[in-house]
Amino acid sequence: MMHQPLVNEKRVSSNLYYFRDYIKKKPFFNSPMKISIDAPYSETYYLINNIVYNDKQILALKKEQESLTIFLVEAKIEAGQLASISRLSEQHVKEIAHLLRDII
Repeated sequence: MMHQPLVNEKRVSSNLYYFRDYIKKKPFFNSPMKISIDAPYSETYYLINNIVYNDKQILALKKEQESLTIFLVEAKIEAGQLASISRLSEQHVKEIAHLLRDII
């Protein structure tokens, strides 16, 4: 049996990255896209921007009909795919909105 060294946060060499840390610290989505949400009823949102804040994937979404309203949600990524989204607390919304003013 061949022994493989473990990669952890303290020891990363050359171009080898621990994938779970990489997706936490880097935006997962690189380009705008449509995201359909089925619960409680089906709606489609457009991804405007994806940032990482406190090791959380934050998505800025908007509806096509409400072009002035932007929704900030936390994305849960599992197995390389968007698994779920959840609303942010009011405190996080204020902090992140301040960061996004310069980006959006």
